[in-house]
This record gives sequence, structure tokens and C-alpha cells, in this order.
Amino acid sequence: MSSLKQSKAIVIILSGPSGSGKTSVAKILLQKLPKLGFSISATSRPKRSSDREAVDYFFKTAAEFEDMIKNDELLEYDKIYNNWYGTPKEYVLNKLNAGVDVLFDVNYVGAKQIKEKLGDLAISIFISPPSLEILKERLVKRGEDDTDGINLRVKLAAEEMSDIKHYDFTIVNSNLEKTASEVLNIIKQEKKSRE
Repeated sequence: MSSLKQSKAIVIILSGPSGSGKTSVAKILLQKLPKLGFSISATSRPKRSSDREAVDYFFKTAAEFEDMIKNDELLEYDKIYNNWYGTPKEYVLNKLNAGVDVLFDVNYVGAKQIKEKLGDLAISIFISPPSLEILKERLVKRGEDDTDGINLRVKLAAEEMSDIKHYDFTIVNSNLEKTASEVLNIIKQEKKSRE
């Protein structure tokens, strides 16, 4: 297993409820920051025809994934809908050692685990919707879930939003470009403070 060498690279954790805009913010950051890499998760879920190994996910059997847990090879992991998801430590350490900042788009469970393992090397940013009502409107417009699914996501969002005190920064996303700009400024300030 690799270890972390002297590097000025940092880990940026974006978290927030489904529909908060965190994935859209992540896409903007990846376009604007050339030395920013996206973390690739390992998963035990079946590979889909459109999935690419080591681009979309690192595909593992459930037994392989559980071995990774036992061997402390993951920065974070969680079981979602009977499939394991997690981030291999070695992949992230290799990026950081190469001077590449690493961006995570994870739920609050993953964010907490990463902060516990990486401490000040990681900055955590919670992307919040302006309100649960606006979040519900966004989820309806997105059209990916039925009414029960939307209601469940809103309920989970309320739980996640009650945990924001554990994040380094919180940004209310009422305008995507403005939110992305705020996150960019946070990253620049954090990097400058570490020089």
C-alpha cells in the first residue's frame, strides 16, 4: 500500500442530498481545475454494458470488496441497496502523491469516514438546497423517481441537513454558477493557506 508523501495536493469532499446540485458543481470544478481528479469508487454491483473499468468504477465481487474492508484498503465505504461502494485508499494516495487534488462526491457517511481518516488534508463542503420544498421541486423536474422515491429522498435530505455542523463549509445552492464559484474560491483559499 502506498503512503502519503510530501504533497500540496488536497482532498475536496462535496456532499449534499440528492438534488442539491453537488454533481453539477463537481462537473464544473473538473472543467475549471486542470489539477483536479475525480475519485473513482470500487463497487460490488454488477457491471452495466456502458460501464468502464477504472473509469466509472473498480468492479469487485462482494468477497473481494469485503477483503478490502478487512485489509483497511478503503478510505470510505457503505452498503447501498445490497451493493458495496467505497473508495480505494491506494488510488487516492497515488493521485495526491502525483500532486493531483482529489474530488469526492459522496454521501454524509462517506464524508465523515474520509474526514476521520484524512483529517486536515480533506476539506468538506456541504451543498444544501435553499429549502426542502425547492429540493422536492428539483427532484420532480429531474423525473427520475416516482412520488414515493421523491418523498424518501426529501426525508433523507432532512436527515443529512441536520448533520451540516460536521462540515468545514456549507453553501446554499440557489444558483449553480454562483455555488460553483464559491466552491472554487474555497479551494483556492485552502490551497493558498497550505503553501
